[in-house]
Amino acid sequence: KALREQMKAKMKALHEAIAQPEATRASVDGLVNEANALKAQMFSQKIDGLFAMKEVLTPEQFAKMQAKRQERMNKKHEKWGKSDSPSKE
Repeated sequence: KALREQMKAKMKALHEAIAQPEATRASVDGLVNEANALKAQMFSQKIDGLFAMKEVLTPEQFAKMQAKRQERMNKKHEKWGKSDSPSKE
């Protein structure tokens, strides 16, 4: 939760910095690097949590959890009009 709050604050600062008329890529690179470091920490924690669950759950339970996660992701993609299949043109 603390990382999410830090990330939210960092992204707000980045957006404010970009909005400045004198903003350049170089002037916001520090904020971009800090945001990327926070994202990496969040991703690492997520992976740690998955492996902690994998140690507790049976292979069948873990597979069921992964299937439910994929189902939620598919619903989210449908909601936003995204598709895993190639577009029909």
